[in-house]
Amino acid sequence: MNSVGTLSSKEAVDILRDVIEGLTYMHDRSIAHRDIKPENIVISSGVAKLCDFGWASVIYAPRSTYCGTLDYASPEIL
Repeated sequence: MNSVGTLSSKEAVDILRDVIEGLTYMHDRSIAHRDIKPENIVISSGVAKLCDFGWASVIYAPRSTYCGTLDYASPEIL
């Protein structure tokens, strides 16, 4: 991170890669996080990790309910 608190392109790509790897791991096990937002991504020892699994659930069938943070919901959901 540079002196003004912004990420370089490489740092942003590394964080995105880590989050996608975490989501892929969860998806392969039929787990939905359901509240992904910047506040639920932590960086530990240079590795980005998902946290706050309060809304997470194992998905056995399609869901018709919404949960999560409205501030980060897509227009289609709203």
